[in-house]
Amino acid sequence: MHGMKTTLTAQESAAGAGSLPGGIRVENEMAGVRYIMPGRNFGKAGRAGIGFIIFGIMMTIFMVFWMAGPLKHGSAASGEFGWISILFSLMGLPGLLAGIGLIMFGLAILKGWGHSEVLVSRDTLWAIEKMGPITLRFKRPLSAVEKMVVTSARSQSGNAGWQEMGDGAFCALRVDCKPEKGLILAIAYPREVVKGLADSLTSSISALSYHAGSFSVTEERIIPVLQETADGYISDSAIPKPVSSSISLQDLQDGFALVVPPAGLFKGSKGLFFFSLLWNGFMVFFTAVMFFAESSGKPPLPVYFFIAGFWAIGVGLLLGAINMGKRHTMIAVVNGTLGIKRTGLFGTKETRLKLDEIGTVRMGPSGMSVNDVPVMELQVLGKDGKKKAGFLSESKEDELLWMAWLIRNRAGFGIRKNG
Repeated sequence: MHGMKTTLTAQESAAGAGSLPGGIRVENEMAGVRYIMPGRNFGKAGRAGIGFIIFGIMMTIFMVFWMAGPLKHGSAASGEFGWISILFSLMGLPGLLAGIGLIMFGLAILKGWGHSEVLVSRDTLWAIEKMGPITLRFKRPLSAVEKMVVTSARSQSGNAGWQEMGDGAFCALRVDCKPEKGLILAIAYPREVVKGLADSLTSSISALSYHAGSFSVTEERIIPVLQETADGYISDSAIPKPVSSSISLQDLQDGFALVVPPAGLFKGSKGLFFFSLLWNGFMVFFTAVMFFAESSGKPPLPVYFFIAGFWAIGVGLLLGAINMGKRHTMIAVVNGTLGIKRTGLFGTKETRLKLDEIGTVRMGPSGMSVNDVPVMELQVLGKDGKKKAGFLSESKEDELLWMAWLIRNRAGFGIRKNG
């Protein structure tokens, strides 16, 4: 790319390294800037490597015996049959290599051999994983990077819901890209280490991607850094308004307001409108077959009440989808009060909360799921961490993140930390 810088200056490199937690090394090189993470210390959790070692040994032994038989017969035989046996034996090589790889992976966990590296090289972001003698490399173009999310390993235990494993000791940095697939960096490091890496990476990517001396730059690129907890996202840096968003910000005499227009039937209902059409279409066909059937083939009267229940569900789904797609919302922060006004198919609903009762505003799961993917909404949390209001599940996630950050920033709310 014309005008692309290839290395960081000493000042830029020092600025990026200044906020890094201890243990991360920054090396400025010809290819760009390289972040070298410290060796992983799993503590007692490193004993999990024993399981990988045992399974790897069992798999390796099995594949050796599985390959030995055909290889022995193929060596003893002659002609075409011998070659076929040898080729059949060699088909077990991927399994043998996988078994050896599991052993090496288990040893890396048990002994803490592995570490991560991140290379920001010209127009490319590299994720490098080293586990003993094994090195894995993955890359994505810098231009595809949209945001970075500090995410953690999670587990679900009964009614306790999702919980972070090891109190945030096993985090990673997820880089969301468009149109490319995402990229995972710095796997299994403490949250503060991953967060420090993310903050520094945004500076390095911006410095390497934009060089004002070579071409005109009207606005510095902002890459939001977010933290993902067991129940939602928390942002820690400025988030720009999505380019395609139609949400308007209005400055008022004693505050400000966000006006969110209807999202549309298909986009706003998150697929519920389409599903309701399928449901009701099937009900029309099924009911027509019942009504036009011959008298001898018609079902008894109680069945009609049963069918009416399915019609009620279908109509409810359709009305709910129309309401999600057609309602518009106004969020206003005025005179120490956060007001939420929603107008939809079922009328207008208003919610008013005093600012001194609010802990934070964020994006979090609404409780609904589409294809097992949680549907996010804008949430207002009290100072005790409990949800006081949840709305705008029809909006896009990047819009929710921007609105949450904007309200927090302009209203002076804190950012809820883990725990």
